Amino acid sequence: MFRRMKLGWYVTAGAALVLAAPGELSAQADVTREAAIARSVLQSPGMQRAMAYVDASDSETIQEWKSLCNAYAPSALQSQMSQQGFGNEINRSRLLYRMLRRYGLEKGHIDDALNVIGSRRGTGGGPAVVLNAHHDNVALWPASQPIEAFVADGRMWCPAAGDDIMGVVQMLTVLRALNAGKVKTRGDIWFVGFT
Repeated sequence: MFRRMKLGWYVTAGAALVLAAPGELSAQADVTREAAIARSVLQSPGMQRAMAYVDASDSETIQEWKSLCNAYAPSALQSQMSQQGFGNEINRSRLLYRMLRRYGLEKGHIDDALNVIGSRRGTGGGPAVVLNAHHDNVALWPASQPIEAFVADGRMWCPAAGDDIMGVVQMLTVLRALNAGKVKTRGDIWFVGFT
């Protein structure tokens, strides 16, 4: 139904490639070696399990997407900003924080600007990688107006569904897939939902 969700598969594969082979990637124009490393990583049992999880997790992913949409998080116009300097992103920040913690991220927190940050620890010896997406959206109507996301005609309907909420959903899908595949990375992966 949601073929664009397959992007999570590619992001998962890309993250695994970067984290599984530190120091082995080079800036050479010939990428034969890099392609061989990518094939090797993608053929590993953990990555196969992770990708199978992505293929089978559409309903869970759609439910997460709806939940994030329903936690309406409009950024305020400059004239409407609160004393703290931000809008109404706190509801979505809190929801995203709970999701990251539920999936086992360490050092999770919401900072002063309502960015949500958590890390998935690697085994050591690899580069850290940051996956990020913004979770706020343009204030199209008052935050007090109820929002109810729904799926119709193969599409998600809600404010910001196609903004970067999709990026947040992809980030969560990568995290769930890595966990489901029991993929161990050398470097830490930082997951950041920013406003």
